[in-house]
Order: sequence, then C-alpha cells, then structure tokens
Amino acid sequence: MSARRVSPSKRTPRRGAFSIVEAVLSLVLVSGVMVAALNTVGASFTAQRGIGDRARGQLLANDLMTEILAQAYEEPTETITFGLEASETVGTNRSRYDDADDYRGLSDSPPKLKDGTAMQGFTGWTRTSVVVRIDPNNLNTLALGESGAKKMTITVKHGTVVVATLVGIKTGASSAAGTGGTIKTVTTAVQ
Repeated sequence: MSARRVSPSKRTPRRGAFSIVEAVLSLVLVSGVMVAALNTVGASFTAQRGIGDRARGQLLANDLMTEILAQAYEEPTETITFGLEASETVGTNRSRYDDADDYRGLSDSPPKLKDGTAMQGFTGWTRTSVVVRIDPNNLNTLALGESGAKKMTITVKHGTVVVATLVGIKTGASSAAGTGGTIKTVTTAVQ
C-alpha cells in the first residue's frame, strides 16, 4: 500500500478557533454594552437620590411652614416691629418666636428644631425663610407698610441645589374676634 500524499495546495483550511481580530472585536462590543448598562444604573441611582432629596426637602419646608403658620399674625405682647422684637433675639433657638414675621431672614444649616437642636441626618442641608408684607388683593405685589397679609417663602437646599420651595400666606385680623386667616400654597422647585 502506498501512502497517498496530498499536496499542500489542496488541503482544506481548518477553522477551529477565533482569530485575534475576532476576539478583540468581541471584547470591544461587550465592553460597550457594559459601559451603557453601568451608565443606566448610575443615572437611575442619581434620579432616585434626587427624588429622595426633594421629598426630604419638602418635609423640612413643611415643618417650618407649619411652625410659622401656628404663630400669631403680629406681635401679641410687645411693641410691634417687622421682624424679631428685642426679647426674641436672645439665645440660639426659636422658642421665643411668637409671630409670623419673627421668622424673617431665618437661615439654619443644618436645619434645627424650634428648641435649637440640630436635626439628625441633615448635614449639608440649609433651610431659609423669607417673610415679606404683601398686598392682600394682589399676592405678588409687595406692600411698603402694614397691609394685613404676609408671605412666607421657605427654601431648602441640599448642598447648593434647591430641592424644595414652599410659599405660605398669613393674613391679619379678619373678624371682630381678631382671628387671622391662613392660606398655604405649595410650590416645589425641581432642578
């Protein structure tokens, strides 16, 4: 028996493995898919954190607005001034605040309870209050003197980002009994 010899030019090529080029292309494709997936997960976490921050900010703003609206429209015991009266500036808490305009210019970071205790878990948060007199017939117009209506704006920031804004209106004596009314409107800043 003679061995049959096949010439090298007539051999059929065998492809049993990937070439280097195919491996590199596969690696690039898989890497691209992984980067896109990780970016999607990162964006999801960022969005969830933003939603959580806005919810916490709304709670902080609502807490302070509720405290302000529970106060009298104007100073009940001392000479009426717009802002803090002399006896209310003592100390580092709001326990002596007894009317809505006492909260004018309030800024606390981290936010504090009325007794001055810092709220836990709010490092890096700031809560500010602006109180202005407004025209009761046009709530967007500032009044130069006493008008019977005050607008309170609470702004809450986490770091430098505004996460919530709350606006409330408090009116003065609306009846012979001297009871004041309140209107509370909520606006949330989304950034």
